[in-house]
Amino acid sequence: LVGDEGDELVAASETGYVYVLGADGEVLAQRDFGDAINDIALIPRDGGTPLLGVACDDGRVYTVDAAMTVLGAFDAGGRPLLVQALGSRLLAATAEVVHVIAP
Repeated sequence: LVGDEGDELVAASETGYVYVLGADGEVLAQRDFGDAINDIALIPRDGGTPLLGVACDDGRVYTVDAAMTVLGAFDAGGRPLLVQALGSRLLAATAEVVHVIAP
């Protein structure tokens, strides 16, 4: 996602942070979303670096790039509990509804 080589781990926290960690544990990128993160998903892109989908307790689903720059925010109409890549699209679910987002 961030580095040119090696494995990376993407982790999220209830304190609102998303981290990209290198294989040695080094923080390669991070972002504070300000509210608990409920789920994250890697969104593949043809010929490009994948994006991340981030479901946040503020009711939004964010798409971010490898530098953790927010590229878009979708109001889920409730607390998003799940995000899942569906090809190059993102599935986002609250307790009441499922959305398909094209980041």
